[in-house]
Amino acid sequence: MHDAKYVFTDFQNETGWKSDFVSWSISLLPALYAFFSLDTASHYSEEITGANVFVPRAMMLQAVANAVTTIPLIITVIFAIGDASAVLASPIGQMSPFTQVLINSTGNVGAGIFLNVPSTILAMTAGFDLWGGAARAIWSMARDNALPPMFARLHPRWEVPIWGNLILVPPSLIVCMIYIWNTTAFYGIMAGVLVAFQLSYVIPIGVNLFYTRWKKNLIKGPFDLGRFGVVLNIIAFIFGCFVTFFMAFPVYNPVSPANMNYGSAIVGAVVILSMFVWFFYGSKHYVGPVTFVAAERCNEDMATLEPETGLKCSGSE
Repeated sequence: MHDAKYVFTDFQNETGWKSDFVSWSISLLPALYAFFSLDTASHYSEEITGANVFVPRAMMLQAVANAVTTIPLIITVIFAIGDASAVLASPIGQMSPFTQVLINSTGNVGAGIFLNVPSTILAMTAGFDLWGGAARAIWSMARDNALPPMFARLHPRWEVPIWGNLILVPPSLIVCMIYIWNTTAFYGIMAGVLVAFQLSYVIPIGVNLFYTRWKKNLIKGPFDLGRFGVVLNIIAFIFGCFVTFFMAFPVYNPVSPANMNYGSAIVGAVVILSMFVWFFYGSKHYVGPVTFVAAERCNEDMATLEPETGLKCSGSE
């Protein structure tokens, strides 16, 4: 067991970077795993009554709940972590450091694994939630004809996007196998996911801060931040840019192929794939959200869209 001085004041820089600030900034990468899915609730908006109030409330409560439950857990783990280098060097610690800490604390492998079951179940549940959110993002894009119409089909009884869920199976299995085969590649993918999530937060905040907020005809929703909105948007934008940069920063120095952070490469690959889909399919079929399509264009385009999607022009009966 460590004392409070070690837990709250000790700083260990084993990254190879001379700057402790760089080391601390890089250390945010694993911490942000607990917050990288704050927008998941927004993907279920069309299935939620009063989504403009309850979705942002759920997102805020998720952040608060994560902080309230995670900070005490982290402090407890650091008190009981023992030799951190030994934990990370152990065979189990390389796969799950938290499990190794539990084993060291209990002195029993079975007890350590059993105590780790609740966190494993929570992680699995969060994964299913993310899976559902991703499937609905695919469904909404297909509904607007940015993706093939087959992905816009809902199950007649369950009313869930079947093909949107099934298309996620192959990449999910591949990611699981990559973790067994090459942890560097796996954490590169995860870093890329974090960078992509941060960009998905930073871009809307930036658009709102530098463009939308100054539109005179902007209709604000019921979950308005009032006079604190500008300040909070500025703070969020700066912090988002900061963590986005360091999420793609090499974790260790000197940098080698084995310890390189491939987050930027993953994001680049996703951008290239997205551009490929857009130029070869989306640009030929996508007409934008129906409610924002001009009436003349809507009447013209809906003749082909309506039979496949069931969508109607805004204001049509």
